[in-house]
Amino acid sequence: MGLLKLEFVVAICCARVGTSLEQGNHAFEVLRTANQKYRGVDFLAIQAKLPADGLSTSPDWCSDYENLCAGYGLRPTGCGENWAVEGGSESDPGRIRCVTEYNSDPYINNVLGCHAADHVAEVARLAFSATNIRYRSFGFDWCTTSTCQRGIWESLNSLYDTGSAFGPGGTGDRIVYTVCAGSAAQVANLAFSAGATGRRSFGFNNCRTDFCERGIYQSLHSLWNTGAAFGSDGSGDRIVYTVCAGSADTDECATDNGGCAHNCTNIPGSYNCSCQHSFILTNVQQTTVDVPKPAPTSQEVIPVPVNRVS
Repeated sequence: MGLLKLEFVVAICCARVGTSLEQGNHAFEVLRTANQKYRGVDFLAIQAKLPADGLSTSPDWCSDYENLCAGYGLRPTGCGENWAVEGGSESDPGRIRCVTEYNSDPYINNVLGCHAADHVAEVARLAFSATNIRYRSFGFDWCTTSTCQRGIWESLNSLYDTGSAFGPGGTGDRIVYTVCAGSAAQVANLAFSAGATGRRSFGFNNCRTDFCERGIYQSLHSLWNTGAAFGSDGSGDRIVYTVCAGSADTDECATDNGGCAHNCTNIPGSYNCSCQHSFILTNVQQTTVDVPKPAPTSQEVIPVPVNRVS
């Protein structure tokens, strides 16, 4: 008797649905961060490097600045409420747009003034002991469609002022300084309702070889600031708070089974839908349909081991 070949097929049931993970939503290369209080207001000071081509990752640099701060759970800022809030003493539509379109925080007691570069440079000087940085320090100024561009030089009047870091021909070392409204301590308070965490919340400050030590107190200036958690004599409850850029993996299957009709399997950064026996996964709706027998042999299926019957 001849051999009868029975080939069974199953659907490729590995399809990603829902929103995609974005790999970097701003073009800043963050070099250092530090919590810094300035005139009674908390800021997260940031030293960063611009890309060599001077182009933003998102449609414009105003969005990149917003995304940079959002990565720390904070907001960009610049002109205060006198300039950037409707009804302010010197309010202007272009500056109000920084608030309405790019989530700038204007409620900072006007401590950065407007044309915030001078005051941002002072915050960076306090945070990093940086000098001669006036024309590479920025906060929001004008956020019109003509000033928020993909090119950093063309965005000079929105992210004011980066002229020394990136000139019209791409000249400069591309090092800039900015601030986000709030601090890592504020992130901890929002996440955990932790209360007074200012001297037990840290991000990188200065990573000199003599600041990065095995002893936590000797590393106070690199992981700034853990003083209340672990003092010079070891006193303190050792509880600290910090942040990492981005977010941990989300279990998409935990909500509505990930939108899958049958089986949902969570994997790092994504998830898979699969079907029960005798069903295939449709491409569009991620739903399952009954498979007629014999099973179809389309491009959407892969073979399983062949059984031979004599």
